[in-house]
Amino acid sequence: MNLLTAPQRRRLLRRRTVRLALAAAIVWGFGTTCAYAYWSASGGGSASVGAGTLQQVTIEAVSIGQNLRPGQTVTVDVQILNTNPFPVDITSMTAGTITSDKPGCAGTSSGVTLNLATVTGPVPANQTTTFAASAAMDTSAPDACQGATLSAPLNLQVRK
Repeated sequence: MNLLTAPQRRRLLRRRTVRLALAAAIVWGFGTTCAYAYWSASGGGSASVGAGTLQQVTIEAVSIGQNLRPGQTVTVDVQILNTNPFPVDITSMTAGTITSDKPGCAGTSSGVTLNLATVTGPVPANQTTTFAASAAMDTSAPDACQGATLSAPLNLQVRK
């Protein structure tokens, strides 16, 4: 029989305890490292998205309820068609040079001004919206403008 003395048993017990503690620490450390590796990750990649396009927004009609005379201001209805599948906002509308079918009645000499400042706001998706603007003829308009058909190119600024 192999009998150990009390000091030898304590030493052996201490060595086993130290070895067991060391083994437990190694297992615990390995386990937490594995758990960290399991629960944390990093990676790379790429993504892409296509940008949509804004379809043309058009001026469908411009109508004046009555003839324009010197010294008079009339309402001008401007119909704007939005062919987009989403609403858009008209931010501004401007007019180009006024032309006429009669000589001597064109541009600033016609005495006609267009007030398009009120042509702003939303136009729902796939709908036509009417905005009210105004046209005025100065009292100094020349006689050449009598019976004339006046026109001007109109430009819209639109955003989604």
